[in-house]
Amino acid sequence: MTSFASSKDKTPVDANLTYYGRIIDIVELDYYGHFKVVLFKCDWYEVEEDIKGLTYVYFNKKCYQEEPFILAYQAHQCFCVQDPYDQDKHYVMKTVPRDLFSISGQIESNALHCYENEPSEHLAGPSMPDDNGEVVLIRNHLQAMIIDVPPKGFLV
Repeated sequence: MTSFASSKDKTPVDANLTYYGRIIDIVELDYYGHFKVVLFKCDWYEVEEDIKGLTYVYFNKKCYQEEPFILAYQAHQCFCVQDPYDQDKHYVMKTVPRDLFSISGQIESNALHCYENEPSEHLAGPSMPDDNGEVVLIRNHLQAMIIDVPPKGFLV
């Protein structure tokens, strides 16, 4: 993204800028049935970085109110953790996208190309094992141990 300080700026800076905000509305533009574009209307907030390089957001300080819309593919999900010592400061925790699901059962042909498992150069975290939603309750690596329980139960 190219960043300009003003319209008179003769030295634009080409950089990767990250903005943090909250989605307040979702708008779908339908161009007479030819194609559709999804926009997110957002509230943007001031962002700073601490001495350790961690990013934090001030939800009580809005900014960039003149440009609230982004294209849906430009958004990445994250969550924020409130600083216990400074209640106005919220540290940004980036998430690893898992999958994109179609609730309606209809799969748009271009949706899979744009979103599903989209790589992100900003995310570097632990590798996650495949999760099919099932929780294994049997421990095969331990020897079985049978414990007799009195008829009245444990708390006698």
